[in-house]
Amino acid sequence: MSIMDRRHVIAACLLLLTVMSAGVVSAQNVPSQMNTALQQLSSLVGQPVTLGDLDSYQWVQNVYPDTHLGCEFAVFPAQTGNFVGFEFDLIYNGIPYDIRVSGDSTIVFPCMAEGGMAPAPGIGGGVALSPCPTGYVGFLPPRLRVGGQASIDVGGTPNRLRAGDRLNATQIGMIEPGSIIDILAGPSCEANANGTNVIWWQVRYNGQIGWTAEGLPPDEYFLEPINTLGDVVLPAERGLITAQSLLGLQVLGTIGLQSAVDIDIADEVVVFGGYAGLAAYNLADFTLNETFFTFDTSMQVNSLAVSADGQYAAFGFCDGVVLLYNALLGGNASLETPPQDCVVDLDFSPDGSQLAVASGNLLGSGLGAYLSVYDGTTGDGLTQKPANYIVTRVTYNDDGTLLAYVDEVVHVMDATNFTDVRLLAFEAYNPIGDLRFMPTTTGNPRLLIPEGNTLRLIDLVTGSDVASYAIEGANLIPSDVSFSPDGSLLAVSVVINEGGSLDNPRVDIFSVETGDVIATIPVRANDLEFSPDGTLLMIAEEGFVSLYGIP
Repeated sequence: MSIMDRRHVIAACLLLLTVMSAGVVSAQNVPSQMNTALQQLSSLVGQPVTLGDLDSYQWVQNVYPDTHLGCEFAVFPAQTGNFVGFEFDLIYNGIPYDIRVSGDSTIVFPCMAEGGMAPAPGIGGGVALSPCPTGYVGFLPPRLRVGGQASIDVGGTPNRLRAGDRLNATQIGMIEPGSIIDILAGPSCEANANGTNVIWWQVRYNGQIGWTAEGLPPDEYFLEPINTLGDVVLPAERGLITAQSLLGLQVLGTIGLQSAVDIDIADEVVVFGGYAGLAAYNLADFTLNETFFTFDTSMQVNSLAVSADGQYAAFGFCDGVVLLYNALLGGNASLETPPQDCVVDLDFSPDGSQLAVASGNLLGSGLGAYLSVYDGTTGDGLTQKPANYIVTRVTYNDDGTLLAYVDEVVHVMDATNFTDVRLLAFEAYNPIGDLRFMPTTTGNPRLLIPEGNTLRLIDLVTGSDVASYAIEGANLIPSDVSFSPDGSLLAVSVVINEGGSLDNPRVDIFSVETGDVIATIPVRANDLEFSPDGTLLMIAEEGFVSLYGIP
């Protein structure tokens, strides 16, 4: 599972600005409404954001005369009265965001020129859309889809970006020809008396969120869809990705899934999930897996896991919901005593009999933090262990006898009775680092754990370090990792640590034996996985998934 920078919380002292005074506080002093603001920010930037990810934050609590909560850009109909609300000023990756949240967290919206649309009910709710007639009668038939991308051809006419889904909404920018935009929500239909019926889409362009028109009837399209989900044509014969063949590594194909945050692989299917929904492909030929597409593929998924036989899939959300989906029969099973907070990571045991769930509060406290294990087919609870800190990662070893998870330490448990067999403490805690058992058929089990800017490979029988893999560069740390099937290569997503900057994101590929970096891919990876046959390295990037291989 990934974090897509799913960077989980380091408790830090940050600036608190109140109406009358300023002071330094810990995460425990942050109001609970901050969690709602973080959910909204996560939706805006297309990836989960935690308190520890922010460059800085401050807030003001006030009583407002209406549900616009003091936001001058709000355009949705306001209710009048006395409303307690919060103005959260969040700076993330150097960009400021103003998020407004009501005291009861039922109203949340971005207060910015590209925001201020109708408030989302509850945490991370959806965008209000104007309904479209059946068959889009009188409108231009839409060609775009949520989760896809679109562009204006080079040499074309710029498209207006507006604050709302109406022709009279404030223009907040122009989408230039040759640009690529992410489709976030829609379609929303505006019917006008003069016959200028417009289909609107909420889009992200150069970090700005607004509404733009797809075109005008009967046949004038302003935007061209790109990277539409479909079958991917790959070379029939591909070479193994090895230390010797890495010089020939190149992109063999792409999948247009915007803001993918997680990849998981079964024996015959690979599933990609994120804030724009799901995409599932058959590993044999990378055709779309229609069985999984009976599931609502537009759902914003925070984490996912697929059982090895491909029959069951689990999808986690940041409201504590886990859907256990039967891909063959359709339908979801409910979990007994589900998590009460953000579902951060999921993993099935190799035989599919167990589903492990990591959860916790994005503010980093121990409230709602659990390692939970369920029956992988029925959803019945098997165990639930409270944690002192948000549980960030969970993983089984290849034979399913061991289960490891991270809160403030690494717990390695016997998966048959859920008792700890080894605890591994951190000298330098990395809140976003991945856990991964090394593929092995012989010898003692080995677990890769994050330690500051280094990954340590530990023999779980002796407790001794076998190898280490260091990330070069100031303020850089490892995030998601993947071993090649034979265990000879280790691919690592390199991300920014708190307080630093990452101008050149990358994936480092290490030799497991020597600990040396033998190749680097200059991309920002939200998650990555080797294919089971060792011929592909799949990397979830910002607007698509790239399939790297040796032709």
